[in-house]
Amino acid sequence: MGVIDWIGIRRSLMTTTVRSHFLQMIPSVLKLFELHPWIIGTFQFLVNTRELIHLVHEENKIVEYFRLDTALQQYLEGVYQKKIKMSPEELASFDKYFARCLDDSIGACVDPIHDSCTSHDPGNAQDATVCVNLLSISVTYMDKYFDPESVIRFVENILLKAVHWASLLKLNEDGSKSISVVSRKVSDAVCNMIHRRKMDGKEVKFWDWAMSIAWKLPDFTEQWKTRLDQEIKNKIQNQCKHEWQFSEFLDFYATKLTDLKLESEVQKHFDNKAFEVAGKSMQQPKQVAMLKRWWKNITDQFVDKSAHPVVVIFQKLFFQAQGKAHRQKFTQQTNALNFVCNWSFSVQFCELFERFRKSFSEDALRIISGVWKDFQAVVDLFRTDGILVDQMNIIVTNEERFFLLCGVLDCANKEKSSSSVDNHGNLTESVRIMKECHNVFKRTKACVEDFTHLCNSIEFDEESPPHDELEKLLKDPTNKKKVIDLVNKDDRQRSTDYFGITEDQLESFKEIAFLKDSKKLIQSMFLKSVKEAQSPLNRNMHWTDLLQAWEITRDEAVNLAKDVEAGTMTLTNVSQKFQAIDGSKDGIELEVNLIYDFAEKFSDGPPLENRETRQLQIFNTFKLNQANRAITVLLQIRDLLQLEGNFDSIVERKNMIENQDDVQLYDVPETLTIMELSEITDEKLVILEKFIKGEKVIAWLQGKMKGIHGVQVLCDLAMISAGGDAIEIGRVSCFLSAVMGFAPLIFWGQKNAEITERKQEHDDPQISNDDDDYVEDNQQDELDLRYKDDVNVCTEDAGLTDLLTRCNKVWEKAKDSKTLLQHWDETVRHLSWFEDVEKFYGSVEKSSLTQAQAINDQGVYVIKRWSTDSKISVQNSIRLQIASLDEQEMSL
Repeated sequence: MGVIDWIGIRRSLMTTTVRSHFLQMIPSVLKLFELHPWIIGTFQFLVNTRELIHLVHEENKIVEYFRLDTALQQYLEGVYQKKIKMSPEELASFDKYFARCLDDSIGACVDPIHDSCTSHDPGNAQDATVCVNLLSISVTYMDKYFDPESVIRFVENILLKAVHWASLLKLNEDGSKSISVVSRKVSDAVCNMIHRRKMDGKEVKFWDWAMSIAWKLPDFTEQWKTRLDQEIKNKIQNQCKHEWQFSEFLDFYATKLTDLKLESEVQKHFDNKAFEVAGKSMQQPKQVAMLKRWWKNITDQFVDKSAHPVVVIFQKLFFQAQGKAHRQKFTQQTNALNFVCNWSFSVQFCELFERFRKSFSEDALRIISGVWKDFQAVVDLFRTDGILVDQMNIIVTNEERFFLLCGVLDCANKEKSSSSVDNHGNLTESVRIMKECHNVFKRTKACVEDFTHLCNSIEFDEESPPHDELEKLLKDPTNKKKVIDLVNKDDRQRSTDYFGITEDQLESFKEIAFLKDSKKLIQSMFLKSVKEAQSPLNRNMHWTDLLQAWEITRDEAVNLAKDVEAGTMTLTNVSQKFQAIDGSKDGIELEVNLIYDFAEKFSDGPPLENRETRQLQIFNTFKLNQANRAITVLLQIRDLLQLEGNFDSIVERKNMIENQDDVQLYDVPETLTIMELSEITDEKLVILEKFIKGEKVIAWLQGKMKGIHGVQVLCDLAMISAGGDAIEIGRVSCFLSAVMGFAPLIFWGQKNAEITERKQEHDDPQISNDDDDYVEDNQQDELDLRYKDDVNVCTEDAGLTDLLTRCNKVWEKAKDSKTLLQHWDETVRHLSWFEDVEKFYGSVEKSSLTQAQAINDQGVYVIKRWSTDSKISVQNSIRLQIASLDEQEMSL
């Protein structure tokens, strides 16, 4: 028997005429089904989607025998892929059909003698296949095509029942794995929908429905809820982070979410996010303003005073903020004041609380009412002038919010804002009066503190210094005292009674306060006045005695300002008066500005107009003194090297330094040309001073050595003489190192013009033995070229700038050689030994060594016939040529 081409048969049955006859065969097919069950499957294969929809809608009996997975596949394919249109009635009939068939299958598993069941058995392999196929097909289409409404309808009518059926079937291992995979895909599909779709009321309701599903597979139900819970949480977080401003989220939370009546799991995520958003907004000044505007808009939309989720959120925020505020060590009433005045949202919360009291829990209502009661009690203290310093500080810092809160509470109590204040007038006036009293005390206290700080700059021998009485008053805590007790009873514009001082003493304290920024000058002047007033400092002294010493200091400060302005102070006097500042430019500017301002404010006389000029002159006076050592050293080197250039600038400053008792401040130039000399460090000056101490070595080197090359030749001869003696070898090494280090100064003054002259006059390329000196000079020139910056000719106009350039070279060498000074000391100490070596080796030895060095370095033997007049021989065919610095060739 051949294979039947069912696809071809199905294609041939597609004509309209055949289809009408095809459906008329249903009664016959049902009769044949009793003997040949397979015929239903064949018939179902030949039925098209439109016919299936018709049969299901008409509740034709034959569909009761169709395979559910095949019917579902054909239905979904037609609707979502082929876009076959279905009426709402047809959709409802399909939902009813699948639900009824699955209920029958479930019933057959629970009760095998189910009336509507013929052969359903929990162990039936075909049922297991159908069930797994149903789930797989459902997930495939749900992930690609379904919207939330379709998902809800599909899950409730098909998936839930299919999963229930699967839980009852005795599935083999493959079937169980398939169900597990399908279950995971179901949660994937729903999570994908949550992730990619925009959050709105309809979508959130879908989340709520998904979280409420109770699958018949316990493990899957737990995984399902966990997975969806996390996805919903992430969706809410991302929506607020990337798409919505905080006000948009709170709008949605307050206006849309209430009507949805969500399950607790989803509602919890929105509550937590709303709490987080509102809390963060309160911590940012810009966001607080937006939050307040949102709050006004949203509360206006509250129709009744029933419970509202917004109330719950801000109730939690209230307790969170209150917990932080109560960490302060205040009384209960002050704690309440501190909390509501510092909480940025307290005014809005107060309005919320007064409008929606019924929405708060009993515990919350009791606690919050207690806070407002304590706040009102603080406000009432203004009636009796009983406000405390702590409370006044809080009110002054948050004055605007304080008055707004008072207004909200007064409105809530239907009273005017002035009803809770005393005879002084309204609340605003009472606060103003108490604030002024508090400020009077703080100003007085600050002046007293400045005086005690000045007194603390003096070291007293006794444990209890003269100003200890004032110190104790300052340290006495006032935060729990009444503001009214800090000022004079008969004059609230004074606070002298509290400190036990007079008005005149307070005026002196104010003068001290004016000079409190002085770092050292005023303190040193005050200490001098105290020492002159009484000795020892602590004997029978009272703080009033110190204040009398201040009167002397005050006059001295005024006179100092006037003397500086006149410029008639000698430089010695300037150094003494300002020695405590140590020549700091910023310090001088600060102190001069202070005494000038003080003199102009607290004394009579013409205006002081030379402030900036005198500041520069005082600064330059200190710079002169700082440069004194450097100037002395440089002038000594000038004399030692017999330099004849321009040193007038430092000579003039040296004269000014040596005659400070006669030179006046206005004589000091505003701009110093020697400013850099004051910056020369002591370390650098020590190097130059060491150099000067070796003047005998310098004179000997300049007289006996022809530059660095002469030193090198002497060292080579001394090394030969030393043989293997380590001490003498070390002595020679120290000598060479020291001379090389100080070479920029030692050989700077040497004249070597005669060498140049001899080079120019010499035109004979063949030098005799009498010209040995030239060979030495030639070698000297070569070595000196390598050290040309150290040995260049000293011109007659070499002055201060040239000398500093040379000194910088020496300092650089000393920086590279840490042992330069040690080697120089060794050279000075052993000068006589080097003189003996130089005397021992005469000019012949030195010339011979020089010639040998020249031959080794530049000598070239040339073999050629030099003349045709004589017979060729070894003697007249070989010549030694030495190239000189000017590239002429000399033969020997």
